[in-house]
Amino acid sequence: MYPPPLAKVSKSQWLLKTTELYRGAEHVVEWGDFLPKEKGDKYQREYLLRSCKGLLMALISAPRITRGEGVSSRTVINWFYAIRRLTWWMIERDIYRFSALTAREIVDYIETTFKPGNALKGISYHRSDLRLLQQLWELRSHYTAPLRVDPATLYLSMRSRLRDPVPWKPIDDSISLPLIKDALDWIDSYSEALLEMNSSMWDMARRSVGYRHKEILIRKRMLCASFDANEEFTKIRQLLNLQSESASRVFDKALKLLEGACITVILFLVGLRVGELASLNYGCVEPHEESDGLLGFHLSGISAKSGGREKTWAITEPVKKAIEVLERLHYVSRSKWKQSALILQPRGNGLTSTLSKCVRMETICISKRLLVFATSPFRPVLPEGVRLHPHAARKTFARFVVLRDKTALESLAYHYGHVHRAITDSAYVGGDIELERLLAEESRKDLAKGLTDILTSTHIGGRASKALRKVPESPEDSPHFRGKRSVSQMVEILINKGVQLAPCDWGYCVYSQAFSACHGDDKGPNELERSPDVCAGCSNFTVTEHHRAWWETRYTRERAFLDARQSKDQTFEIARLRFTRTKQVIASLARTDEYASERAKNGYE
Repeated sequence: MYPPPLAKVSKSQWLLKTTELYRGAEHVVEWGDFLPKEKGDKYQREYLLRSCKGLLMALISAPRITRGEGVSSRTVINWFYAIRRLTWWMIERDIYRFSALTAREIVDYIETTFKPGNALKGISYHRSDLRLLQQLWELRSHYTAPLRVDPATLYLSMRSRLRDPVPWKPIDDSISLPLIKDALDWIDSYSEALLEMNSSMWDMARRSVGYRHKEILIRKRMLCASFDANEEFTKIRQLLNLQSESASRVFDKALKLLEGACITVILFLVGLRVGELASLNYGCVEPHEESDGLLGFHLSGISAKSGGREKTWAITEPVKKAIEVLERLHYVSRSKWKQSALILQPRGNGLTSTLSKCVRMETICISKRLLVFATSPFRPVLPEGVRLHPHAARKTFARFVVLRDKTALESLAYHYGHVHRAITDSAYVGGDIELERLLAEESRKDLAKGLTDILTSTHIGGRASKALRKVPESPEDSPHFRGKRSVSQMVEILINKGVQLAPCDWGYCVYSQAFSACHGDDKGPNELERSPDVCAGCSNFTVTEHHRAWWETRYTRERAFLDARQSKDQTFEIARLRFTRTKQVIASLARTDEYASERAKNGYE
């Protein structure tokens, strides 16, 4: 008897039991291609594979003691891929046993997991790799060639060098509200026209039974070409900036955006988990009578956290319309391929590939549809640092509810299926929302003030000044850059691009982690190692007229100290180096010959 959720075990495959959330989808652990090909000899590969199978079986069996109900098939798949990531990393370094991993190699793997390239991944991605290392140690008696080093001791010693994983955060109202509005507008303006075109495409496919594949493609292109006579289709082509593209490509893109718009509305106005949205079936909207006698609607589906239990969510009219559009969009595909899913995806190329079998849309594809719509050509560019994801939409919906009615936290917890309202309050709503907004606004004001000072200063110094002098010459600026309006526009551009500015008494740090002399992280400079001498030699550092008095005071103090020293001992050499740095900063502020000669007369050169 295998532990749940294992249904069948063979040498090359483990078949997993799934709940109603996955609507009949098969979750299979494939061992056949688990290891990279042509790496190591037969004995090394077989021994490592046996060790990995033992580890995964131990992971599956262990939760039965602590949880009592086992784990879901999706959790097992996540464990499998976490083990695979570690295994492939080991094989690239010619390591074929967990017992051969040294402390140095474990540290290297942890640092690889936290590399900047993974910055956009969720916190669960990083936690899964770190948790796996710890489980390798805790379950070392349940698999062959176990780990010999406790990763916890290494992680604690190197934590200061690691970037903390960033959890998904609510999307700011200035971004989320326009996104929802654009999604609703796209549905209202173009859904009917696109649904009619999609229906005519299926009619053509039914009339083409018996034709060869190539002939059907020709008929499709001819039908799509006729869409250019449609006024709405012409507007879509202009909005997407696809005037030179074929009508079939424009049509495919427009249908994907229609799906993305519907998905955006559902995620931001219901707060579903992405797995719950993917599991929805046709006919999931059900009417019900409200307490005041009015007709309302709720969404019927499967909860992601209750072992496949049925659940309902209250919805509004815009959400009901978005679901109706999805039902009509995939109606023929659903009937032809005997599918019950609300959202389908074809296995062919493009949505017009009517010959391809359609299956339930995967969660990763739903996330991509959301991002495709948010970054479409007719929308404003998303500010840098915005991490758009279905779970971020879920947290945004929680903020919407609590901002509107602060007493609705209990109902929101029930809507989300949380056991305690404290979970909803701490993980989704957060602390004082108004205070957070106030602090964010003040931080933005300080950033704008510092950037304005840099852009409008007649004299600017520091090692970053060379790059900053080129900013006013960028193509976005008008010839009259020094005007207040042009400066404010440039400040907004820089802020939207994610510029970080760390002000201090002696200058500004236009922060970039790659050039940080103080060994800062992705959050900003290292306050412990930051000092005037370190900053003066950093490529991120710049000063303006605002800081001249500070450096001139330092210049006078250090010059007096050097003049008073009789012997050139170690203290003298240190002071001389500091004085050299000070002179360099002051000299960098003298941008014109006249100004330089004037400062030289006063003894600052």
